[in-house]
Amino acid sequence: MDLHLPGRDRLLLELDLTRPLADPPPPPGWQQVTQRSTPQLRTTLAALRRAVDDRSVVGLILRTGGPPQSLATAQELRAGLRRLRDAGKPVWAWAESYGEYGRGTVSYLVAAAADRVWLQPSGELALTGVAAEATFLREGLDRLGVTSQLSARYEYKNAPNMFTERGFTPAHRAATTALVDSVANQVIDTLAADRGLSVEALRECIDRAPLSASDALAAGLVDRVGYRDEIYAAMREQLGEVELRSLAHYAAHPPPRETVHRIVRRDRRRVGLVDVTGTIQLGSDGRGAGARGAGSDRVCAALRAAAAAEEVAAVVLRVDSPGGSYTASDSIWRATTELRRQKPLVVSMARVAASGGYYVAMSADRILALPGTLTGSIGVFGGKFVFTDLLARLGIGHDFVAVGRAAVRHSPRVPFDATDLAALETMLDRIYADFTGKVATARGLDAAAVDSVARGRVWTGADAVQCGLVDELGGLHEAAAVARQLAGLPVDAPVRRVPALHPLAALRLPRSSEDPRAARMSSWTPGWGAWGPLAALAQLPSGGPLTAPVTALIG
Repeated sequence: MDLHLPGRDRLLLELDLTRPLADPPPPPGWQQVTQRSTPQLRTTLAALRRAVDDRSVVGLILRTGGPPQSLATAQELRAGLRRLRDAGKPVWAWAESYGEYGRGTVSYLVAAAADRVWLQPSGELALTGVAAEATFLREGLDRLGVTSQLSARYEYKNAPNMFTERGFTPAHRAATTALVDSVANQVIDTLAADRGLSVEALRECIDRAPLSASDALAAGLVDRVGYRDEIYAAMREQLGEVELRSLAHYAAHPPPRETVHRIVRRDRRRVGLVDVTGTIQLGSDGRGAGARGAGSDRVCAALRAAAAAEEVAAVVLRVDSPGGSYTASDSIWRATTELRRQKPLVVSMARVAASGGYYVAMSADRILALPGTLTGSIGVFGGKFVFTDLLARLGIGHDFVAVGRAAVRHSPRVPFDATDLAALETMLDRIYADFTGKVATARGLDAAAVDSVARGRVWTGADAVQCGLVDELGGLHEAAAVARQLAGLPVDAPVRRVPALHPLAALRLPRSSEDPRAARMSSWTPGWGAWGPLAALAQLPSGGPLTAPVTALIG
C-alpha cells in the first residue's frame, strides 16, 4: 500500500536504544539544556504514538543490544512498538550483538516486539535468563567488630538481612524465588509468543546461551543474519523511496497542523502529571549538586498546584521509587488524599513503586503497574550499627556526658539496652499498623487480607494485580487514558507536567508554599535525611525506614 502523501516525505524512522532512556525528563532550566542530547523515555513513547496515525511514517528500524533497560521500561517500549506494527507499519530490529560477553535478555525482549529481528554475523544472543543476587555482610561485620541492631516488620522485609544474616533466610529465599519466577515467566511466555516457539524450546535455548548468530538463526530467535547496511537496504527495497529520520528528530519537529491544533483547542482542560522519582525524603529534592530524590516539599507543592489549577481535570502520579522516609511518605500520602477530594487521581508505577513508593500510591482512584514493576514491600525496618568493639580494637576510647534518657540512643558508639530495643519495637509496630491500616482503607481490604500480602514482601506488578494491591496492568499511556475517562475528557486531551511554568517564571522566588513555583525549588543545604544527624556515621541504609528491600534482578 502506497502511503505517500503529496508534498510530504515518506519517513523511515530509526530508534537507537543502545543508550539507556532517562525518565522523567529533566525540569525546565539549565538541566534541560545540558541534558538535551539524553534520550527520554516519555519523548520516545509519545513519538511512537504520533507515528501510528502519521501517514507520512511508513516504517521503523530499531537498534538494540546496548545496556539493558529495566524490565518495566522494556515492556512500555514493546507496547509502543506493537501499536506501530498493528497500524500496518513494518518494524525491524537489529543489533551488532545482544549482550556481547554479558546479558542480553531484556534488550532482546524489546527487539522481539518487531516484525523481523536481525543480528550481525559476529554477534551473539546472550539470552541468559533471569537471576537475583544478594550480598551478605554479617561475617565481615563480625570480624570488624561492628554490631548491627536492626529490626523489621516482618519476615519479608529483608533490607536489613544484608547486615544481619550470612545468607538467605527461608522467607528471603521464598520471596526472591517468587520474584525471579514471575519475571522469568513473563519473559519466556512473551518471547515464545513473539517467536512462535514452545516454552520448552525457549527454555532450552536459554540453557544453551549465549548463542552464536548462526545458532540463534537456526533456533528461530532471529530472522536474518546481516550487517547494518544490509538491513537498511532490505527495508528500503521493501518500502521504496523513503527519507531516513531519527525518532528523536521526528519527536522534536511536530507537523504544523499539530501545533496549530494545540493552540486553538477549545477545551483547555488537561491531565496533570506529577513525578515521584528516587528516594522519598523530607524537604526538597536536592541535597547537593547532582542529587536526585523525591522531596516531600516539592511533591506536595506539585499536588497542591494540580488541585488548584482549573485546567487540570485529573492527575497522574508517576511513581518510580523504592521508598524512603516514613514521615515524608505520609506527607505525600496526605496531599494525594486531599487532591482526590477535588479531582481523579491515577497512579502509574514505573520500574519500582515499593515500600514508601507504594505508600504514596495506595490512595489513588486507580493504580496501574507494568507486569515487571516491583511493588508492595508493605513493611518497615529500623535500628543502628554499633562500632564499640571496632573502636576498642583500634585503641580508640569513648565516653559521654548526657542529659536525658535517650540522648545517646542513636549513637553508633553505645549499644541499645533493653529499654532502647523496646522503644525501637514500639516504633516499628506503630508504623506498620499505620501503613497496613491505610492500605486496608484505600484498597477496601480487611486487616487479615492486607497482612497476608504485606509483611515487607515485594511483588511484581503482574502478581500485585492478583493480590489486590494494583488495579490493572499498563504504562503511562494507559494511566493517562484512565485519567481522561474518569474526568470525562476527550481522548486527545494533553498530558502536562505540573506545575507548567515558563522557564523565566520558574526562576522567581515563590510568594508562599502554595505558589506553584514552590514545586520547583531545590535545596543546596546539607540534609539529615530520614534517620537524623548521625545517619552517615551509623551507616544506616540511606533511604530510610520505608525503603524497599529490592534485590536486583539480572537478565
